[in-house]
Amino acid sequence: MTFVITQPCIDTMDQSCVEVCPVDCIHFEEGPDRMLYISPVECIDCGACQPACPVTAIFPEDEVPPDQAFFTEINSLWFDDPAAARAKVPAGDGAAAPAEPAEAAPAAAAAAAPDEAQAAAEEPPAEPVEEAEEDVVPAAPLPAAAVQVPPPAPRPAPAL
Repeated sequence: MTFVITQPCIDTMDQSCVEVCPVDCIHFEEGPDRMLYISPVECIDCGACQPACPVTAIFPEDEVPPDQAFFTEINSLWFDDPAAARAKVPAGDGAAAPAEPAEAAPAAAAAAAPDEAQAAAEEPPAEPVEEAEEDVVPAAPLPAAAVQVPPPAPRPAPAL
């Protein structure tokens, strides 16, 4: 068994999992890759990467959600044919088709409903909403192997 990186990793590239992996089995190429990949040959199934992932994209191979199962093949394929694996990575949101450009959406909406766009432009601005404080999410605990404990202080020799 190995661990598999799935859709939430696409375009995230956090790399927290890379830092905690004791065998350096998580790989990517800066630039062309939009996600990280776990080598099924190098992975020792320690699980250190799973709690380190901030987007919950890493699963044991036998626990990958059914709608994400194709990422098992993508992870393995990347180590034999990176270009083929990259071609199988879905668009950023996991969809098969690319998203519509951001500036095209407002223009299309305004053209489709000019009266609504005009009415919205004439409305007075809304009252400012007080922003809520950000939720603080605690960091994932480090695996025991990653915690550095200082060596014990030397003891004096017993008196004879």
